[in-house]
Amino acid sequence: MKLEFGTGARFARLRKNNAKELINFAIESGIKSFDCGVNYGNWKSQPLLGNILKKYLRKNRSDFQISSKAGTHSKGLTHKKIFEATYIEEMILKSIYDLNCNFLDHFFLHGPTKKDLESPELIKKLINLKENGLIKNIGINTHNIDLMRYVNKFLSKEIDSVLIDYNLIQNDREDIINEFYSNNISVKVGTVLCQGLLINSPLEIVKRSLSPFYAARLVLSSNTRKLIKPSRIIRNYIRDNHWEQRNAIPLSFVLNNKNVLKIPIGMLSKESIFNNINIDKNPASKITTDSVLNWYKNERKNHDI
Repeated sequence: MKLEFGTGARFARLRKNNAKELINFAIESGIKSFDCGVNYGNWKSQPLLGNILKKYLRKNRSDFQISSKAGTHSKGLTHKKIFEATYIEEMILKSIYDLNCNFLDHFFLHGPTKKDLESPELIKKLINLKENGLIKNIGINTHNIDLMRYVNKFLSKEIDSVLIDYNLIQNDREDIINEFYSNNISVKVGTVLCQGLLINSPLEIVKRSLSPFYAARLVLSSNTRKLIKPSRIIRNYIRDNHWEQRNAIPLSFVLNNKNVLKIPIGMLSKESIFNNINIDKNPASKITTDSVLNWYKNERKNHDI
């Protein structure tokens, strides 16, 4: 299964009993891979997840894949980047403690720059932590294509995995993904549904989620706002031409890429877990997803989207 349970800010706001019910249902349904970040949910997501996973991990740690990230230090609405080696080590140890997991299967530097990655102390520290068994895979989480190319060219021996954005809109990563694969760097992919915009309109999402957080994100996040128009164009095309597969096609597009290892998605209901697992097991055909992609590429070219 490529599907991975993502635990972002909204997961942290769940009541403990609701979060426990969701995670238990996900595990019973076959999901054994979980994605988090040390600062997610204002530092609350990891302890919440770890408390639920504790009984499972104590029984059989090797059955599960646990990922975390650090480098973005948040406090309230303010964020700053910290990639000093000692700080990253502290955050890795904190993640292992929060998640009750003994070690991290994947640790990702969260949004580093080229300058950050040029620090020999940072890379040396990560290699040392890997040699000591505290992390199994050293990773980079980035949305920057130039940095992806830099990792492929200069850090392919040190970096084991990446977490990047890739979807029907941000479809220009395929060659880079193939190069990662050739370099034995495993690829995880986020933002596959463009914050849900490839399936539902912003108004539909806000109505369904009743989330002031999401409404604020649309207003405040320039990256999310950039996705609204192209998402609407693709969403309407899929609804007009592939109604019965309208919810499956965006995720299937990424599932059909054989070089993608895992796809973390935030899921806040049993229904979404059930539906996404079914898509993972029975994705829309590559012929269908490629036809949607090719239509969008032509539309973008002809209308300067």
